[in-house]
Amino acid sequence: MSVFRQTVRDTLYAHLVAFKAANPTMVTGDVYRARPGSFVAPCIYIGGLSEPRIVQSGGAGSGVRSRQMRPTIVIVTRLIVPDETSQAEDDLVDAFLDYMDANEHIAGGIIATESTQDTELTLEGTVYSATVITCRAEVAEGRS
Repeated sequence: MSVFRQTVRDTLYAHLVAFKAANPTMVTGDVYRARPGSFVAPCIYIGGLSEPRIVQSGGAGSGVRSRQMRPTIVIVTRLIVPDETSQAEDDLVDAFLDYMDANEHIAGGIIATESTQDTELTLEGTVYSATVITCRAEVAEGRS
């Protein structure tokens, strides 16, 4: 049985915990393994673990299965004063990208940042500014 998805989530969560510990004034909210039911911003959570490409070589149940995942990390800040919030969010995103670039390897594969997308999230009537960071995670698994 493969543990790729769990390994990616565990690795990303460990990165979030370590990043928060190294930057306690930037991430004053919590870090989460998945989207929380409420936000205390700024916070960071692991979004979806989409796998746009899975390739099986060899016969059924044997050979090698290559998996390419595009996990997302969401950095959330509360939208209060747009100019102040955008500067703090920009600084947080830049610091997180630098951290991930310096810590991209995982056992049996790799996790690396790939893109960012700014968005807004509404939760219980409150609008939050957010940046979704898409990563790349890849692994080749022997099947027997």
